[in-house]
Amino acid sequence: MTKLYYIAELNQIVDSDSLSAEYAAVELTEAEAETYTQPPPDGRVLGSDVEGRPVWVDTPHVSTNIHYSPEENCFIPAKWLVDGTYSAAQIEQMMPIEMTDTEVELYWCKEPPLGAELGSDENGRPTWIQVHEYTEADLLDMERVKAIATIKAKCTERLRDTVTVDGITWTGGEQSAAAINGAIELAQAAGEATVTLWDVNNINHLGLSLAQARQIAAQIALVYRGKMYQRNDKIAQVNAAQSAEDIASILAV
Repeated sequence: MTKLYYIAELNQIVDSDSLSAEYAAVELTEAEAETYTQPPPDGRVLGSDVEGRPVWVDTPHVSTNIHYSPEENCFIPAKWLVDGTYSAAQIEQMMPIEMTDTEVELYWCKEPPLGAELGSDENGRPTWIQVHEYTEADLLDMERVKAIATIKAKCTERLRDTVTVDGITWTGGEQSAAAINGAIELAQAAGEATVTLWDVNNINHLGLSLAQARQIAAQIALVYRGKMYQRNDKIAQVNAAQSAEDIASILAV
C-alpha cells in the first residue's frame, strides 16, 4: 500500500513523491489513510489535532461578512477561510476577525481619507491610521492641482468644437486650422488658384479660393485661441485663489 502523509500546515494528505523538506509531515496509519482519503462526513472538514494528525472537524462558520487580519493588515472573504485557500496554520497566524457591517461599509474596498492608511486599533480591529498631517497650505495646493486638471480637461474637450463659417460647419481646433493652411501652401506650390476642403461631415467643397480657405483657417484659429486664452485666465485665477471656496467659484463659471 502506498504510504501517505499528512501536512498539518497545508492541511493536505500527500504521497511520498509530494513530500517537501519545507513542511513537517506525519506518516498516516492504515486506519487514518482509509478514513481521511474518503469524502468528509456532512458538516465536517479535514483538520488537525494538537499533535498535527488528521481529524474531522466541524465546518467553520461561514459569514457573509468580510474578515480582517490585523497580523497581515488585509481583508479576507469569509469563504477563503474554509475553501482551502489558506491552511489551518496560515489562518491561525493571520488571526482573522469577522468584521461588522459598519466596518465593511467603512473600510472594505474604500479609499482611505487624505493622509491615512489602513491599520488596526488596540483591539485588532480595522481603522484608518493617520500617517501624514497636511497644513492648510498643503490642502489648498492640492485643490489647485485638481482644479487646474479639471480646467485643462474641459478645455481639451471643447478645443475641437465645430466652427461655422459662411454657413458651412468645419472641424475646430489647432490641427484643423493647420491642415487647411497646409492645403493652401500645397496649392500655391502647385501653382493652383483654388483648393478643395472637406467639412465636419466629410463633404468636399470644391473650388474654394485661397483667400476663402485662409478665412476659414483664420476663423478656426481665432476660436481656438479664444478658448486657450479663457483656459489660461482660469488657471491664473486658480493659482491666485486664497481658499477652496474661491477655487470652487472659479470652476463654477
